Amino acid sequence: MFHSGPGLPQALRNDLAAPPGLDLDGPAGWLRRRLPLLMNQGLLVDLGLVAATLALLWLGTLLHIRLERRESLTAAERHVSNLAGASQQILARTIEAIDQRLLFLREAYRQDRIGFSLDFLRRENGIQQDMTLQTAIIGPDGRLLMTNLGPVRGPGLDLSDRAHFRVHAESPRDDLFISVPVMGRESKRWSVQFTRRLTDPDGGFGGVAVISLDPGWLTQVYDTLDIGRGTVTLTGEDGILRARAPFLSGTLGNDLSGSEAFRSMVGREASVFRGPSVATGMEMIIAARRVRPYPVMVAVGIDLRDALAGHEAYRRSLLNAVAGLTLILLVGGGLMVRQRLQRLLSQQQIRHMAHHDALTGLANRVRLQEQLRQWLRQERPLAVLALDLDRFKPVNDTYGHHAGDQVLRQVAGRLLALAGPHDLVARMGGDEFLLLCDAAAGAEAVEALGRRILASVAAPYLLEGCTAQIGTSIGIALFPRDGTSPDALLRGADAALYAAKTGGRGALRFFLPDMEDDQRERRALEAELREAVRQQTLGLEYQPILACGGALRGFEALLRWSHPRRGPVPPAKFIPLAEECGLILPLGRWVLQQACGDAARWPAHLRVAVNLSPVQLRDPGLPAMVKQVLASTGLPPGRLELEVTEGLLIEDAQQALAAIESLKRLGVRLALDDFGTGYASLGYLHRFPFDRIKVDRSFIGALGQRKASHAIVEAMLTMSASLGMEVTAEGVETAEQLDFLRRHDCDEVQGFLLGRPQPLARLDGLLLAPLSCPPPG
Repeated sequence: MFHSGPGLPQALRNDLAAPPGLDLDGPAGWLRRRLPLLMNQGLLVDLGLVAATLALLWLGTLLHIRLERRESLTAAERHVSNLAGASQQILARTIEAIDQRLLFLREAYRQDRIGFSLDFLRRENGIQQDMTLQTAIIGPDGRLLMTNLGPVRGPGLDLSDRAHFRVHAESPRDDLFISVPVMGRESKRWSVQFTRRLTDPDGGFGGVAVISLDPGWLTQVYDTLDIGRGTVTLTGEDGILRARAPFLSGTLGNDLSGSEAFRSMVGREASVFRGPSVATGMEMIIAARRVRPYPVMVAVGIDLRDALAGHEAYRRSLLNAVAGLTLILLVGGGLMVRQRLQRLLSQQQIRHMAHHDALTGLANRVRLQEQLRQWLRQERPLAVLALDLDRFKPVNDTYGHHAGDQVLRQVAGRLLALAGPHDLVARMGGDEFLLLCDAAAGAEAVEALGRRILASVAAPYLLEGCTAQIGTSIGIALFPRDGTSPDALLRGADAALYAAKTGGRGALRFFLPDMEDDQRERRALEAELREAVRQQTLGLEYQPILACGGALRGFEALLRWSHPRRGPVPPAKFIPLAEECGLILPLGRWVLQQACGDAARWPAHLRVAVNLSPVQLRDPGLPAMVKQVLASTGLPPGRLELEVTEGLLIEDAQQALAAIESLKRLGVRLALDDFGTGYASLGYLHRFPFDRIKVDRSFIGALGQRKASHAIVEAMLTMSASLGMEVTAEGVETAEQLDFLRRHDCDEVQGFLLGRPQPLARLDGLLLAPLSCPPPG
């Protein structure tokens, strides 16, 4: 489906709306056909000047924007580097103050190990108390000796496995150690440990002095910096993240040694780079500094979007100005070109409309005839594929003509996608399409193309809020094998299409000479059927339905056509024909009216069963029609039983359910006919409100011949009884079949053994002296 904007001339919009692969061949073809006109009118030079002016304008603008961006990035890098330098100095002073406290504690503890206490820190002023989570002394055995949080109970907490203890216990060096963030075993809070080694009077290892610091304190500088969505991080020389602001859960303690920021600092005192944030993935400008003389580094990052915010505002304003100037140039040039092209485009629009379908943009019948005659003059091998959509009418009936139009457009798109570059796809009207394609590769290649079309058209169609599924049948005629004139080839393809549809739909057929005879026969039979319906020369026969116990329960109405020349025409032949040619709705109403009128004169305990065509069930007016017939004939709704075939439910279960529920509300009885012949019967028994199922005659006829049939019929009877549904067995023709059904509690039986279909005039004797089932055995 093609769209064009409202600002273009109508002729130009229609010209551009034509699908590729037909008369037009895309933008390149559009330009190729118009270039001579432009040159002849002397407009090519003017267009070149306009294009050159626009090119210079935009190239200069883009180059200027690029230079401005580079300068903005350089300024942002300087700003971030200054922030990192300030952060370095503040952190250096903070860590130095903590180290001075550790040295003070160590000296005080050395001078008076016995009388030393940390209680004085509770009242201390100086460094804010909320930054220090705990001050403690750990003994040489790794157990906590004392803490400013209160008395140590028992032998003290064992901290010998902590890194800040092991590093001093295993090395005589007297360096400040800054640990990775750890979760406190008692406080359950994150902390970074600042520690110094304690020595015994004899110079041996005497334990560890510890200050536990809230990691947030190390990045307090973040609150004083205006860095928007930026970050401040403190990382050790081992690559482990000690602190981050703003705090981000799950990042403390992460190993950043593989990150670009850490690698850029290896062997350097400072670095600046651009790259994604390890934690968030945002593009950032990051400046890093070593905090000498301590084994840590600080990094300050700002969001690249914030850094370039001013540049982006300038860029947008500049581009808007250049775009406005461009629009002025284009409008002036466009008005000039439009005046020159308007007449030509109008002519092309008229030609396009005369040769293409307005709904789908495909070629129409006129264009098809022209192309077909041209190809026949070239005597090139050719295939004509005639397509007729299956199950398209239910889409129109259920979802409306707008949805039907959408389906037709999508079908057109799928056919174009499968057609070759030199093939022609046409819509002949309604839901009929035709494809002309090269047949040089032989009939096998044409058949393969046809089967791809069958599969593509059968795929679901996405509409507005729903999906639909259709199919297609294909008839194929080949040149020169099947004809040498356009009319002969089209007739041959149409005859093959009819053979495909009558063979079960969704099929593909090549033309055979006798198909034209079949098609002529069909047209003649259709005309005779129309006349029979008009003259009401069709009639009904009634086949009795009996209880297994012997009582007459009712009759099934069966439509019969006794042709004056052909004799009796089988229902399997004229009923599908009535469905195809649109006669089934008036014919179905006549059958229902006649059957209900006849049944109204029978005894009150007898019912009449009437078969519904799938076309009738899809008709939205069916419930109203049934209600009107019941009212006009006076037949109580409970004495009418409507039979629905399982095949219809498989085709469109949702629509069938809605129709059946509407009929059920009228009070009529519903039966599932031909039960067991479809692939989803069991599911329908749960979903649909059927009163009865009718076991197909194929199962009954196999009783006594195949053991499996006994088990199948017995299972159907048992299942129906458990669901509370009655069962009628069709096609009972032998006493053995009847005895089997009696033994397994079948409700009703129907078949030649019990009574053949008879006209209404012969039913009087049955109604006065009812039939009964033969006795058992």
